[in-house]
Amino acid sequence: MNVHKDLDFRKSDLNEYAAQTNLEMPNYATIQPQGAVPVFISPLVFKGVTYNGDLGKSKKEAEQLAARAAIHSLYDDSMVLLKSIESKWKLHAAYRETKYLCCRSECGRRF
Repeated sequence: MNVHKDLDFRKSDLNEYAAQTNLEMPNYATIQPQGAVPVFISPLVFKGVTYNGDLGKSKKEAEQLAARAAIHSLYDDSMVLLKSIESKWKLHAAYRETKYLCCRSECGRRF
């Protein structure tokens, strides 16, 4: 698993971590700066700290990028967060493998 590149589930990972540790949920403040190219940025406040992700092409992507920035900062210090992310990653990988095998056997095609 590459927590530094993967965007899947980052926002939900952070929400699950907050719930498991009885912390306040992250607060996102997504904005769309004026300009020719539509982009979004979503600073997020979690545990009293503001995290800034990269610019995103959509509100959702900007929030995922902000959540990833927070996770990068928290990752090494939290076994709860580490175990939660690893568990979800394994579940997602198993789901994709099962879906691939089912589709392949039903359709007789490769995907």
